[in-house]
Amino acid sequence: MGICGWIVLGGIAGWLASIFAGTNARQGLVGNVVVGILGAFVGGMLFSFFGVPPQLQHRVLFWGILGAVALRAAFIAAGVEVLHRFARGIDSRDFALYRSVFADQIDLDYSSYRAENVGRWNADDWVERAARLFPGFDATMHAITNATAEIDGDVATLDADVQAHHVVVVDGVTRRYTIAGAYHDRLLRTPDGWRIGAKTL
Repeated sequence: MGICGWIVLGGIAGWLASIFAGTNARQGLVGNVVVGILGAFVGGMLFSFFGVPPQLQHRVLFWGILGAVALRAAFIAAGVEVLHRFARGIDSRDFALYRSVFADQIDLDYSSYRAENVGRWNADDWVERAARLFPGFDATMHAITNATAEIDGDVATLDADVQAHHVVVVDGVTRRYTIAGAYHDRLLRTPDGWRIGAKTL
């Protein structure tokens, strides 16, 4: 493949990679093309170094891109699974499950709902607080949707929309309280999987 072909392919690859990585808007067109061209240059050198015949290079690229997409999808699925366990734990009052989504220390910012709910917490203390509060509701449901993720080594960010419904029945009267907003989470990779190290509502 000639140099012009590598530049075109690199620009397209950089653009696609930035979409998969969630950095497309931040990098912009020029950044995507530069990253892609550099990647194509390195890829061309590797093909030459390992002696990959030109007729097989497109297959190597195909499987490389497919592998990147699969890894990206696997990470998003893992991050969403953490959010699902977060919601399922709190709504089912399974506080052991709820605890399992957090790192030992968590930076929390729920000040958009209540000013004093901000700061660093010991995860056990935060869960104990929830265990005292949530049994006071007759029902709750945390609906979490539209998750997007970015990963940088052992740290990742996960953003998602949330609607948290809370139901209290007092003297036969049902009262419903709904909080709608978005979660911005920082996830940490641990030997036991991804854990929430910071959470903002």
